[in-house]
Amino acid sequence: MAAALPETECFSFRTHEMRWGGCRPVTSEAWDRAKPVDLAVAARQLGRTLGGRVVAVARRCSHRQPQVLVTYPLVHGAGRGGGPGRCCGSGCDCDSGAERDSGRDLAPSLAPFPTVFWLTCPHVRTAVSSLESHGMIEEMRRRIREDEVFAEEYGEANRRYAAQRGGLLDVADRARLQMGRQVDGQVDGRMDGPGADLLRVISESGVGGIADWAGVRCLHMNVADYMAGNANPVGELCVWRLAEDGTGLECADGRCVPARVAAINAGSNSAKALVADVVERPGRGFGLGSRCRSRTSQGRSSGFGRWLVFRVASGVRITGLGRGLEQTGRLSEDGRAKTVEALDMFAAMARELGATRIWATATAAARRAVELGDDGGVRALK
Repeated sequence: MAAALPETECFSFRTHEMRWGGCRPVTSEAWDRAKPVDLAVAARQLGRTLGGRVVAVARRCSHRQPQVLVTYPLVHGAGRGGGPGRCCGSGCDCDSGAERDSGRDLAPSLAPFPTVFWLTCPHVRTAVSSLESHGMIEEMRRRIREDEVFAEEYGEANRRYAAQRGGLLDVADRARLQMGRQVDGQVDGRMDGPGADLLRVISESGVGGIADWAGVRCLHMNVADYMAGNANPVGELCVWRLAEDGTGLECADGRCVPARVAAINAGSNSAKALVADVVERPGRGFGLGSRCRSRTSQGRSSGFGRWLVFRVASGVRITGLGRGLEQTGRLSEDGRAKTVEALDMFAAMARELGATRIWATATAAARRAVELGDDGGVRALK
């Protein structure tokens, strides 16, 4: 069993905005804020809804998509079916459940999340699964037993990992776990309650939740730890082995990049444009009639059926296309000119932002103009 960490090695992480306190920050300055579209991409990469709480993106590929996420150590609501589950979905034993047994008496709604650094990149996940299927977990365990220097480096990696994991706990959760047992209705201040057990699991377990720092549970977790910028000899050796086989740490085709599209509408009083990234939901069973709305950092994001839509940019230009239409039966020349100018401007904006497909529509004023016989005025909008 790993020894308890000295007090001077503990970290405190406040408000989940990458502000570390304590003795020495690790690699948090290189972490990136996880945007709603990142979470949608990561869920699609994994093929299922994300469990737990994502704190940051530790590494992105050259296509700017998440490869490694930073996760919060605790899962809230685990007792209601929201437990962490398997983090890599491969043949390793990262979902053995040993950690989740600790602290169960404290609150069935709390469970430790199985990893700090979560490998989501499907290209790397598949490659690492191949290493596992060829026996590299046992090879690493043997290397730790036989190579003293390697074992020392791996022990240091686990010590640092445990400090990072414990440091991610917020003040409220740490206080909750430090609360002693209830004895005759009073709080017993001794740190021997189930909350303390769970806190020790979080603060003393190594990569993948291992209690024995000479063990290896999951290569995916070690590779994720290494790709997040940490010194991890097991993860590093896995990456070297992949490189020897000609496998890099990212794909060539950018398969995870969301489709970027644009929609432009010429309305009666204004022209509007939306440029958005579109991500397919994980799983199936979403009919075309299904619709949901969810908040993003840039206003609101809509989801239609199996697709989630995230705003990149939008614009509105007053044009007055329908002004005077009922009186004259025609679209005004000034309104048409302003509308065409706005459509050209929005199309240029969409192309500059990388939209691969642009839809343009004209609505109420154009329809009414056709009804009144001004087909030529509508065709001029094209």
